[in-house]
Order: sequence, then C-alpha cells, then structure tokens
Amino acid sequence: MTTPHRWPAPDRRSSPRLALACLAVCLLPAMGCQSKFANLPQPSPALVPEGQMAALEGDPLPIGIDERTQKLLGHLESAFDARINVRFQFVETVDVTDEHGRKVQYSHRRVGSLARPQRIKLDVDGDLQKLSVWKDTETITVLDRASNTYRVFRDDVSLSHLSELLDLPGAPPLPLHFYLADSPAADLMEGVVTGEYLGEHMVGEALCDHIVLSTPTRDKQLWIEKEGRRRPIKLIETFRALPGQPQYAMQLEISTLVDSLPDSLFEFTAPEGAFEVSVPKPAPDDGGSTP
Repeated sequence: MTTPHRWPAPDRRSSPRLALACLAVCLLPAMGCQSKFANLPQPSPALVPEGQMAALEGDPLPIGIDERTQKLLGHLESAFDARINVRFQFVETVDVTDEHGRKVQYSHRRVGSLARPQRIKLDVDGDLQKLSVWKDTETITVLDRASNTYRVFRDDVSLSHLSELLDLPGAPPLPLHFYLADSPAADLMEGVVTGEYLGEHMVGEALCDHIVLSTPTRDKQLWIEKEGRRRPIKLIETFRALPGQPQYAMQLEISTLVDSLPDSLFEFTAPEGAFEVSVPKPAPDDGGSTP
C-alpha cells in the first residue's frame, strides 16, 4: 500500500474557508436583489504578497473584478441572507499525490441536510471515507461506518474543526465548514485579486455563466445556472502553490428546499454494536504568555 504525500499544513484562516463557500450558495436560492457586491471595490495590488507570485508559473494576475462577475457575485450574496432548511447531494473529486509524485484522483458522494445556521447531518461514501457526521451548537459526532466506531467532540465544535475532521489524508484541505458559515460571501472573496467572466459554458445539459476568482495561490472556478434558481452547480478549486497543483472539484446533484427538518435528524444514536473512541482532552492552559 502506498503512503500518500502529506501536504504542508494549510493556513486555516484562508485556504479551507474558500472552496465550499460556493456550496453554501448551491444550497440556497438566488433572489436577484441589490447587493453590496454591486459596488464591490476593486482589489488593491497590496493584496498580492510580495514575492509570492514569482514562485508560480505564468504572467502576474491582473488586478480587479470585471462588471459581469460583480453582478453574478451579487446574485450569490443575496442567497446567503436566507436562513433556510435544505437537503442536498453532491459528488466531489480530489487529487492526492503519493510518494512517487503521482497525482491520483479519488471521489466521494456527500448527502446531507442543513438547518442554518448551526446544524448539519452529513453522510460521506467514497474511495477513502465512509462517515456519518452530526453537528449542532454543543457537539460534533463522527461515526466511522467502516469500523463501527464513533467520536464525540465537545471542547471544539467550531466549523474549522469540522473541516479538519473531514480532511482526506494526503489531499489538499477540504473547506467543508462553509456549510454553516455566517458570512460565506465575504469569505468566498477573501484574498481574491482577480474576478473574471469566462463566458457561457455547459455543465451537462445546463447552460451556465462561468467565472474564475483568483487569489495569489488558488483559483476557484464557478459555473452558475443562467436560468431558474441561479445556483452554482459546479466548482473547481486549483491549489497552484502546492506540488502538482492539485484540484478539488464538486458537482451538485440534488438541492431541495424544505419548510422544516425534524430535530431527530440532527440527534446521534449509536448503531448496534458501535463503540465510542475517546477523544483526547486539550492541553490545559498554564496561563503563560509570550511577549
């Protein structure tokens, strides 16, 4: 069995907070109302860290977000304002690099229910994971269905921690905590220096507006339906600063709005024969500080 290559530890203030911001939009209806993105300021060249571009191939990124992309971002942001319940299903693929430098692609299907802003039930089935996850304001419970074991996390129920628990070994970070982010639109734009409209392109039988949002080290492509609910139905994020420029890709299959979701859906009940794996307690704070 090959040992996957381990990516450098990501800065979770940014990289894992971006790609699935669009997933939050996929699960919400765009309303087309006026938005603060309609007057989005053009990014400053100061947002491009000095020396960071030199390590990447190609010409430097142009600075700015074109008018059509700003308008589409406005449609997305309006969807974030709705606190709704939704059932969803999507397929994702992710690149993993082994010790020989080969880039191998794995796939998963994620099926879940979301009650914004704090509750989620998620089932993951695929090549590397077979998990079920429950999250509310007090706990995160992760059931490994392959081994019939589960862990309950109470000390840290943050969205960043949820993302870390679902990361795939050897893969770029999966920014999954955007299911429940309070302000996904703002975080989607964090670090972006270029926003460009690429044209009308097809995803299956759906005609979409295709845009790309770029930071100095990552590109996020979004395909947004031209008709109907105007959802982003496809995302590809390319990590240009990582070895081999791995990609994360997601395509929405189902997104169904519902009036309500039962509380029992978000309550964990251990399956027959399952046993709990203890979670290490965080190290106590000795009160010391570093000047």
